[in-house]
Amino acid sequence: MGILQSNISGIITGFILGGLIGCALAGLGFGEKLLGMILKPLQLILGKLPEITLILPLFFHDNPGITFIVCLVATAGFFYGSVYKALEGTDSKLLEMAHIFRMPVDRQVQYIFLPQVLAELKHSALIGVVRCLVIGVASGVICSLFK
Repeated sequence: MGILQSNISGIITGFILGGLIGCALAGLGFGEKLLGMILKPLQLILGKLPEITLILPLFFHDNPGITFIVCLVATAGFFYGSVYKALEGTDSKLLEMAHIFRMPVDRQVQYIFLPQVLAELKHSALIGVVRCLVIGVASGVICSLFK
């Protein structure tokens, strides 16, 4: 029972922390274009190929927190890609209007960016939970086979 409880807690914490890190990196990458260009190849690798994260347990099978690490890596890349795509899809005319009328940044975030990102976040969270469960259980099984 202890292994199952450890795997489930690793999956949940990896999903939550991965989602937060992915969203934060997407916001930073959108604000700072150079950082966005640096993170783009990493997002393509981690967000589109979850099978790569299944290889990690083969290298670190002695680590008891491997489920957490695998879920964190898989979720952060997926959330980064989804949120960054939503931020890029923001209507440029709305941003121009906000600039012309000197709308404060906090109100721009609240009224322009947040509605754009929330729909994508709901979709990403639903898919991310399923991916995290599958990848977390698979990594737990792979690690238990090596013990």
